[in-house]
Amino acid sequence: MILKHKDTYYYGAKTVIFLFLTSIIISYLYALVTGKYNGDFLGINVEINNLLLFINFIISIIPFAFLWFVYLYYKKKTINMVVQVPYNFFELFFFVIIIWHIAVTFLFGVGIMTGQISTAPTLLKPLLFIMNRFQPVYVGVMYILICRNKRKEILAIALILLIGISRAGLGFFLYIAIALLIKYNVLIISYIKKHLFVVIIALLLFPFFVDLMFNIRNQLRTKTDVHQSDLTSLQLITGKLFGRLSSFSNSAIMLQEPAYFYLAAQSLNPYYFQLQVLGGLFGAQFIPNEIPERQLINMYSSENNGTYMCGTQGNLIISMFKSPYILLLNIITILVLVIITFKIIRLLNIPLVNELALILLAYPIMSGVGNEFSFLLANFIMVFLVCLCLSSISKYGRLYNLK
Repeated sequence: MILKHKDTYYYGAKTVIFLFLTSIIISYLYALVTGKYNGDFLGINVEINNLLLFINFIISIIPFAFLWFVYLYYKKKTINMVVQVPYNFFELFFFVIIIWHIAVTFLFGVGIMTGQISTAPTLLKPLLFIMNRFQPVYVGVMYILICRNKRKEILAIALILLIGISRAGLGFFLYIAIALLIKYNVLIISYIKKHLFVVIIALLLFPFFVDLMFNIRNQLRTKTDVHQSDLTSLQLITGKLFGRLSSFSNSAIMLQEPAYFYLAAQSLNPYYFQLQVLGGLFGAQFIPNEIPERQLINMYSSENNGTYMCGTQGNLIISMFKSPYILLLNIITILVLVIITFKIIRLLNIPLVNELALILLAYPIMSGVGNEFSFLLANFIMVFLVCLCLSSISKYGRLYNLK
């Protein structure tokens, strides 16, 4: 089974990477032009020189360049070993997973991004731990890419958006958008060419939609955004939306306050990132109390509502402040996590398998949080094992070689 290097999905994947790179470029230009950061640090003054700002721009691009080259490598590489994914079962499996997550969210507050504590009964927690290994948006993106029925696909999208809104997270919209962009990129381009007027109207209305989505999120998180009402449409898009699709400002803050973050880095466990990775695999009890994301929040909590990501480049800056050896260890850990994730997902005999890995790794690459890398990996190890067990007792047989 030899995959073509440049098929229609390749160009969709290229567009996804371009979206994240565009967000970094816009964040860089926003800082240069306005003298303030965007995204999580919207409104905070830029106090580093243009050279450091440019260096931050370059190091913000490098993680996505790496992800793209890994994608290209596997896109060209023959898939020799796969496990069959029984389509009808996986469809049922997805709907069970998504309905389960919706139910425990509404009943017990599981997964809501407001800091509230889940009220799930103790007896239910072991089952919650197992079911949480199947992240609804990850399984949902996979289902969208392989779905053969348009009505079921629309239902799946509606359910994913429902759980996204109920958990006060806008990331679900991003995952769905880029999955559809890859799957239907040819149709989307064709529609834009044929209905240019409709596209222009949609672009004019887009700032209102973005403002609405952020307002809904703020209300669900009981959070007040002092900046949002004062932003123009252009600032809303460049300052908030593209700022949230980039960790440029997050790592720039570290370069702006090197003394603080150098001292803060000394309090980190030398293996904090690896412990975060274990947290994504086996539970939050492995994650240390002192992590770079919390240090970032602590410094700006009085001026900003905080953030939970440093970006891959920001995390590596913190690692460098701690020790060159820790920097090297964390670089190797990230490389291994990305490569293993591609390898595990490529064991599934489904269309767009390389694109699926690219889509799902883009957000951890942007955030740089160790448990987000490993949580994704754990999810697809579980999916692989489930499919392997089912295919072993079905007519498709066990894991088999395609040579």
